[in-house]
Order: sequence, then structure tokens, then C-alpha cells
Amino acid sequence: MKQKLRRTTFLDKFFEVVDLKNIGSLAVVVLVVCVVMLIVLGSIFIKKGNSGEQKEYSKQTAGVITPAPTPTVVMPKILVHIKGEVASPGLYELEKGSRVNDAVTAAGGLTKNAYVEGINLAERLADGAELYIPSKSESKKYAPKATTSGVKKNAIVNINTASRAELMTLNGIGEAYADRIITYRNENGGFEKIEDIMKIKGISTGRFEKIKDYICVD
Repeated sequence: MKQKLRRTTFLDKFFEVVDLKNIGSLAVVVLVVCVVMLIVLGSIFIKKGNSGEQKEYSKQTAGVITPAPTPTVVMPKILVHIKGEVASPGLYELEKGSRVNDAVTAAGGLTKNAYVEGINLAERLADGAELYIPSKSESKKYAPKATTSGVKKNAIVNINTASRAELMTLNGIGEAYADRIITYRNENGGFEKIEDIMKIKGISTGRFEKIKDYICVD
């Protein structure tokens, strides 16, 4: 009987504290508090998840090696002056090691009046070379006289553009003199007149007299 009275007393006190009219409002407050707690806890878990993903991504990217860019190879250039029977005479920049044919192509090709037999299209060009393409009317001046071996002998040689082999077809001009001629024209921009060839060490007046009718600077 005493226990029943105690329970009744406890319930009475409980209902005195909690107003039944305000139970609905209290439930709303509790619900709001729960929602706020869920949002806070959810944001904490999301931050932890993102942090873990970032660490994992950092580990993965740390092992990736970015390849170095491939350096661009720049080919050395030479400057050549081409004149005569070409479509567009003038100065042209070509790659080192280019030949006469490359210069002719750069200048737009040969004209119909060009004397092809008077030039060596396979000859290599040096920096600062002056290349002259003769016309058909100049065929006698530039006509090659072939020997039985096929080597041009006593043809008119342009000492400003001739190759080593072509210079050596001149009487008394061997490898050493041919190399000196090529070195001189590369360093000085060529010969202004045929007599300038005597500026080459070893080419005396007597040697010049033997070759003067077979050389030109045009």
C-alpha cells in the first residue's frame, strides 16, 4: 500500500513539472535538437572522409613522375646569295649542308633560259656562298669539256662557288690550294675579281697566268 502511494506521489510530481499541454512543443524541440546533432555529426564524418581521400590522392600523385619536355633541335643555317637564271634571285637562308639544288628550289626554280649544263646541282654550299646560274647565251663560257674519265677539264670555274673537286680541275690547283681558296672566300665573302686569287698563299703570277682564262667570279 505504501509503495502504491509512493508511485502515485512520484507521478504527481512528474505531472506537476511537465505540463501535458506543452508536450507537443517539447517534442518539436527534441526533434530539432536531434536533427542538429545529426547534421553536425554528418559534417564531421564527411570532413574525415574527404581528408582521407586527399591523403590517398597525394600518395598516388607523389609516385607519378612528370616526363621532362623534349628539347627542340635547331639546325644551323647558312646564308646564300643566288643570282642569274632563277625565278626569284636574292638572299636565302638554308640548312647547313644544303646543295645547289636546294638553293635553286628556294629561289623558285630555274628559268627556261637557264643553262643547266653549266652548273653542278649536287655541289654543297658554304655559308656566304654566291651562286650564279648562267643563261643559254653564256653556254660557251660555261660549257664543260669532258675528258674520257668523265671529269670536267678546262671548264670555266667560278672561284666564288666552285666545289673542292671543281677547283682541282684547274691546272696547278691541288687539294691544298683548293682548300685555301674555299677558306679565303668563306672568311672574306668571296673574290671581287679573278686577280684576287693571287692573295692565296702559293698562287703566284705564273700560276695565275695558267688558270686565268678558266676562272671567273660572276
